[in-house]
Amino acid sequence: MNVEIGDISLIKKDVDEKNVVNLVCSVLNIKVSKHRRIVEQKILGKAGSVFQDLGRDAISISFEGLIYGPKAKEVVEKLWNMFKEGEPVRFLSDITGVSEVDKVIITDLKIDDISGKVNRYKYFMNVKEWVEPPEPEEEEPPSQEKEAENDVKDKSDEAKSSVNVIKGKLVDDKGNPLKNVDVVISSDKGEYRVKTNEMGEFIKERLPVGKYKIKFLHELYKDVVAEFEIKKRG
Repeated sequence: MNVEIGDISLIKKDVDEKNVVNLVCSVLNIKVSKHRRIVEQKILGKAGSVFQDLGRDAISISFEGLIYGPKAKEVVEKLWNMFKEGEPVRFLSDITGVSEVDKVIITDLKIDDISGKVNRYKYFMNVKEWVEPPEPEEEEPPSQEKEAENDVKDKSDEAKSSVNVIKGKLVDDKGNPLKNVDVVISSDKGEYRVKTNEMGEFIKERLPVGKYKIKFLHELYKDVVAEFEIKKRG
């Protein structure tokens, strides 16, 4: 059996020229999980159903094993770094049913020091198949006719917003702007409310033609009623 993740072979025995074991990696208890996304739609008045296959989910593979020897800590640190980075890494295996998986992300990793043993670790790992996301479709640039149409619309909207407007500015007796003051604009066609901004300014656009009374809900302006008329443009 062969299992490789990144540049690490998880089934390996490294012995030097003096027959000293430097590293042993093993894999145990392999589990492979595959799942298809099936949508069931009931047919009214019928006993059966219609099923739609939306394809399979990414394959999950879990396994555990041992890593020990003088070089074991180096391998363990590499595995931790792969997990922390969260990036897809190369995967090569002859595990039955996963031969098509060539890239994975480590989703779970647990490593235990075996008590009383130096450079001896037990690990559990779960990896998930990495599937490249589809390339976004390139949008065709708008034609000259479409650009001209959008330009006319923008200018039309801008022109509309500049007519039939009531605006003003409220300040205190020292000339400081009065912010967040409610301004009530009323006529026989309805009532509108706006607030002054940080500069004490208020504005109400796109008002119907007619006569308006403007009241300001502030102590300094409680007795002030302004009148304004919007006339039909000829």
